[in-house]
Amino acid sequence: MELIKMHKSLSVEYFGIQLADLERNGYVVDKKSDEVVVVTRQEGQYLLDFRVQGDQFDLEPPLIEFADPNTGERLADHLWPQGQPIINGGNSIFPGKMLCRTGNRAYHTHQSHLIDPFSKHRNGFTLRRFLDVLVERITSGQINMMPTGGIYNATR
Repeated sequence: MELIKMHKSLSVEYFGIQLADLERNGYVVDKKSDEVVVVTRQEGQYLLDFRVQGDQFDLEPPLIEFADPNTGERLADHLWPQGQPIINGGNSIFPGKMLCRTGNRAYHTHQSHLIDPFSKHRNGFTLRRFLDVLVERITSGQINMMPTGGIYNATR
């Protein structure tokens, strides 16, 4: 039991380090619990919200998803943007839309990526880099924001 408490404490500490890095670099972090946060980034015409679940970090990767800006919960599938790295059909653990990218729990638990464990990437992984790449793909038009119906518009 003591080992479980120690791991939980380390997990919260390591996740907190990642969140502090986000806050130093233009992201706003709304802590829902020790393990779940909503991360917001104003970028051009968009006010982007991501739900990040960091339980078991950094033994396991965080679960990173688009968030409903009103509730902070996972965004409904029909509202997710379109384009790489967003895919349909997740996996049996995380069904529905997912961000198919190294460093995301949904990626590493997908049957086609089981040969690419997070342990290969964890020393170089940062939550900021993961989100920066998504933000760049959105602002450059590589990810189509039309399906979201404007919920991420900065004027909401």
